[in-house]
Amino acid sequence: MNLSTSTIFRQQLDGGGTKMLSMEAVSDSFKLVLNLMDGPYPDATIGNDSLKLKTYVYSKTARLQSGLVVAAISNMGVYNYLNTDTSSITLDFINTKLKKVSGHFYFEADGHKVTGSGEFRNACYVTLP
Repeated sequence: MNLSTSTIFRQQLDGGGTKMLSMEAVSDSFKLVLNLMDGPYPDATIGNDSLKLKTYVYSKTARLQSGLVVAAISNMGVYNYLNTDTSSITLDFINTKLKKVSGHFYFEADGHKVTGSGEFRNACYVTLP
């Protein structure tokens, strides 16, 4: 799969905010979107690119929303997104000077009938203010 986008951006709130990492990888038949949310961060550190090295989890049935993985299958060039039941994204490494990130992910979708996992190594990212 080819990485098509990888971006760190921020949501500024009163007294701090959250940081998000969004990555998208595509092939001719499949697409993966990884969305990670980390925070809260105080005003003093919201501007840097550092993220906590930990596992971020999403669950459709619980209030866990920090590590969403969404998969899509191409049908005649149109991607049909699956409904994620549960997923996790683990950040193993981030280099804020070289703007690279590594980790792995897991997801279950469509009533836990579809599962997938994988890793990303030294994936470059861009930063939005």
